[in-house]
Amino acid sequence: MTEIEQRADQADESLGASMRRWRESANLSLAEMARRVNYSRGYLSKVETGRAPGSVSLADQYDLALGADGALGRLARVICPPPADAAPSTGPTTQPEEGVSFVLAVDRAHNALRGVARSSLREHARQDAANRVVHDSAVYSARERLLISADLAVVEAGEDVFLRLIDLRNAVNAGADLDSQTYHAAYHRFAEAVWRLRLALRTSAGQPPFGPAWVRRADWSDRERCGCGELITRQPR
Repeated sequence: MTEIEQRADQADESLGASMRRWRESANLSLAEMARRVNYSRGYLSKVETGRAPGSVSLADQYDLALGADGALGRLARVICPPPADAAPSTGPTTQPEEGVSFVLAVDRAHNALRGVARSSLREHARQDAANRVVHDSAVYSARERLLISADLAVVEAGEDVFLRLIDLRNAVNAGADLDSQTYHAAYHRFAEAVWRLRLALRTSAGQPPFGPAWVRRADWSDRERCGCGELITRQPR
């Protein structure tokens, strides 16, 4: 039994508490851990504090990210054994088509909002147009399918995307145009959230994660590609 397994056994720790103890012993923030394992910070916080169940899959990713040589994965297999009558896994926990449908709907909504932000519509007409294009993108129905069918990590990432999209819509409603600081601040947070969802979907589908450099990016925000200026780059995330 490894040192961390002994500590968890002696203190009767949950898997989440053990994951938190291991992360903190490596002097990693929750935000940095979220980037390493491609889950949202909010979801990891819930797991580590016992508000969401841990899983063997997530523990394995902690091990990989921290170089823990399988310690947490082994512990997870003891603490979280599958129910005796559980059916064997037959594939990904989230159906890929549901995730892809949501991402495509979000992309349609974003592109349509760009059109509204570029327009010269006045206040009420602008608000009506922004609300209509989000509705017409089918993002609401795609979100419902994801909420019903996806695993918890994908749901968490999907809800973050949805909320960032609504923030972007609200910025356009308030009069932000494509060249404004307000629009870009909302857009870059949205872009980061969309990439986190893509990576969560890959994990759910059993595919390995990858970092921004794999697709020739500095990060997931698109800031380096848009030339929106130093002031916008410093906006809080």
